[in-house]
Amino acid sequence: ALLGKALRRQRPLPRLTPLLSLEGDPKPQKELSQKERQHNLDGLVRVRRRYRDRLYEATVLLLDDVMTTGATLRECKRALYAAGASRVICLTAALTDDPSKDTADVLE
Repeated sequence: ALLGKALRRQRPLPRLTPLLSLEGDPKPQKELSQKERQHNLDGLVRVRRRYRDRLYEATVLLLDDVMTTGATLRECKRALYAAGASRVICLTAALTDDPSKDTADVLE
């Protein structure tokens, strides 16, 4: 939320809305190895029901504070594209270590 508020002060954006929700009870990402993180959120990120009809062919700006493995962004992108978004732009404030080749699909 803080990253979004700071961005909005710098540039007018049409809307900053939490479009996604987390279903189920995954383990905290910070407690997992890189390999475990890759699948911890599989199928658990959903677009909130009230926004599903509004995403068809929309461009979505996806904000994340820190990208470690890219697993969270990857799963969020999957949910947004499944709901009809035509483009998802990922913005993260920080990367941990060197992004591995496994994160290339998130950074595209």
